[in-house]
Amino acid sequence: MGLIGTLATALATGAERTAFGAGAALAPALFFVGTGHGARLLAPVMTSPRARGLRDAGIGVTMPALAAGLVLAL
Repeated sequence: MGLIGTLATALATGAERTAFGAGAALAPALFFVGTGHGARLLAPVMTSPRARGLRDAGIGVTMPALAAGLVLAL
């Protein structure tokens, strides 16, 4: 909450601060509700062996790429 309050102090009017606070509170709620509904809708598709293999392959490519990016950034 401290970070959100710090960002809100840069806004000029009380209405802008209120809108910022409402958006900051609403965004995570919408994100998690959307994630839950998306998971429910994709559950039947993701149970197939092919979908699991594609997901695992995507993770298998992404994780080393992220690790290499972190190592090269040092």
